[in-house]
Amino acid sequence: MDRLNYFNPYSSKQDHHEDRLTRSFLVLLKYSPACFSFFYESILQQNKNLPLLSSHINEDLQFKTQVGSILFETELLLSILITNDILEPKRKIRPRDRGAVYDGVITIGNTISIIIETKPEKNHVWENQLCPSKNHLSEDVKIIDTPVVITWSSIIKWLNEFTNSNMFHYTEKQVASDFLSLINSNFSYLNPFDRYAYCKCNTVLILKRTEHLLKSIVNDETLVRHHLGWGYFIETVSFGSIRKIGLIYKPERKVLELSLYFGDTQGQAKAYYPTKVNIEKFRNKNWNVYGNFHLATVASNLVYFQTEDVNLQKYIDYWNIHGSNLKQIREHQKLINYLEILHLKGIIPRNAGDLQEKILNTNIKNVNVCPGVGFIFRYPIAKAEEMDMGAELQNDLISKIKFCIKENINQSCDFLIDKNGNNSANHLNIK
Repeated sequence: MDRLNYFNPYSSKQDHHEDRLTRSFLVLLKYSPACFSFFYESILQQNKNLPLLSSHINEDLQFKTQVGSILFETELLLSILITNDILEPKRKIRPRDRGAVYDGVITIGNTISIIIETKPEKNHVWENQLCPSKNHLSEDVKIIDTPVVITWSSIIKWLNEFTNSNMFHYTEKQVASDFLSLINSNFSYLNPFDRYAYCKCNTVLILKRTEHLLKSIVNDETLVRHHLGWGYFIETVSFGSIRKIGLIYKPERKVLELSLYFGDTQGQAKAYYPTKVNIEKFRNKNWNVYGNFHLATVASNLVYFQTEDVNLQKYIDYWNIHGSNLKQIREHQKLINYLEILHLKGIIPRNAGDLQEKILNTNIKNVNVCPGVGFIFRYPIAKAEEMDMGAELQNDLISKIKFCIKENINQSCDFLIDKNGNNSANHLNIK
């Protein structure tokens, strides 16, 4: 039975095997004329000399997979590579002496044969695989010497747009939706990450989209880095009081958090205070602001003190007076005495358990005091998906970062682009 019969799937291949991906994609093209039209259009975008599909609408269209015995007798033969990233082939397509087995073959009447090589990973491509076997060619077939390379991400992108459209038949849209489900289940790493909506709440893909989103709003992509256990952030090398602006995904809450922590180290706190920040101005704009007091060594943060019940203005007023005089505390008893004073003044709550376990019961003697302040703006992932369909989310992030930096330390953000992709140092339109 034909392997591309819808009811005859592989039983001998594992779910994550690339042959399953190839077979499923060819089934999609076979059963959805609209999807095949989109696919052929993407081919024409790279080779405009090929015949239009409309000129061969009445010709026989055939699909095959894992073909090892065939004779190409059409006028033209085109080689296509479908992989995860752009690849520039170094060789021309020429007949080879090899026992070729083609991942996919599509023939349009007597006009053109398309041989398809699919690879989930471009680094696994052997360029001879893009070339036909001499034994499979008739004398008259003309080989197009430049292959067409199509990315899985571009295919998945237009399939998502296709399934969300009301212009196509239900059955075709359902087959496309089933193919996307296969991708999400077994080949999720192929998904594009240029829109949160296409990530389908997959944490790995959301992180990839976050990385690219942050890179799209800065002038220098190397400023975007990853902190293990936290997420992707922009490194703010020009500021003394804040070094990281994070866009952190919280899968348990399904929210993205734009996170700016001022005074997050002892050195940053000394640079931050005194500050004239207006907390109510942030709260009126739906920011969550809280004291982020913690103890740390040079290498790591050790103990956090939950300050939600502490009067934040009182907290800031205290550190406006004492922040510039912060010093490393040496010896456990001095640390205990220091924290007790802060507790009695209502600046921090107690955290005796963590303090005992992570500092007092250890050989750590020198501790830094970090009286930070956290500014968090939350985007529910559904809202982020909606805003991300255009440039709204990108522009909103730029606006909010500039607002937060301006209100806290009265600095411009020359590391950000403006909405036209220009340097934003002279475009401080704070919302």
